[in-house]
Amino acid sequence: MTAPGSVESAPPDQLGRAQPTGMITSALPVAHAMRISSSRQPDCALIRPVGAETTLALQGLSPDQTRDLLHGRGLREIWRPGVRLTLDNLSACRTETPTRLSEIELADGKLVLRSGQPGTLVVEPGHALDNTLIPQSLALLMAQQLARSGLMMVHGAALRVERLGILALGTRGSGKSVLSAAALTAGAEIVSDDWLLVGRADDGRFHAERLREFMMLRHGWAADRLIAALIHLGARIAPGRVKTVLDIAHQPETVRRHFPVSIELDRVWVLQRPRAGRGAESTRSSCTQAEALAGMIAGTMPLMFGRHFPVESRALTHSARALVAALNPTRLTTGLDLVDSPRSALSRLLASNLR
Repeated sequence: MTAPGSVESAPPDQLGRAQPTGMITSALPVAHAMRISSSRQPDCALIRPVGAETTLALQGLSPDQTRDLLHGRGLREIWRPGVRLTLDNLSACRTETPTRLSEIELADGKLVLRSGQPGTLVVEPGHALDNTLIPQSLALLMAQQLARSGLMMVHGAALRVERLGILALGTRGSGKSVLSAAALTAGAEIVSDDWLLVGRADDGRFHAERLREFMMLRHGWAADRLIAALIHLGARIAPGRVKTVLDIAHQPETVRRHFPVSIELDRVWVLQRPRAGRGAESTRSSCTQAEALAGMIAGTMPLMFGRHFPVESRALTHSARALVAALNPTRLTTGLDLVDSPRSALSRLLASNLR
């Protein structure tokens, strides 16, 4: 039994963190997300996901600058008026029929997009970063180009517990940060609880891969109690945000082995926000494929499912429907047991019957 107000632990591992039984450590080699290399053209970076045969060409930034952007470093030195970027999915077919031009003005940049075509982003005077760790306009530009290949840029959590890969979807306040922090405390593996790249690999299985080399955990009394047990990981407060940032890229190798770049997915959990405060026990219940599909759409860039982006919408809808059909989604409501006894709670959730 765990004493009230404490977090369940097991004998410490080499990280100084509780190491529970039944939770595995990744045997995969440590690697960075999103391989970035140079091109023959000047100021052009090639971006390749680890688990997908897709190549994006980003014209307007060097590979080092691109890497810094995806790692959340030096944003204000790079993101200045005069920056003009063009991003193209070299692995996708271009649309021959003219499609509608969409001009999208965001706080940190202006986008000029056509369905099935390369996209352009311009930073003009008046555009400013709003304390995000990646410009929102760049994230939308990447989402559109990845969508041309049916790859989904999903705001969710991907973790591996007792050999099962789980994709957790949910709106703000539904418990993603609590679930991710509980999994880390329990010694499970985390890909990310931030932006993920989700798609089907050559082996036919669905995979989730992180897009950025850091995690962001939203504050709240439950998440904060769990995060306090992870101080050895160098978590820090994100400037101007109510989140804790966990830098994966600069962790020692022994720590980074708990953060695989990608995992195969076996289950989808659609997180439901507790209606009257967090209950004592986390519960799983049945979930329709329609509910899970709605969760997938809400967790991606919903704009890409709209009528102005028919190429991207068709590809994403096909991928999302195939995923929820293959992975038998269930609904999850997080409880206090994830805070007090994370290891036991996660094991019980994996084994429990649906309500």
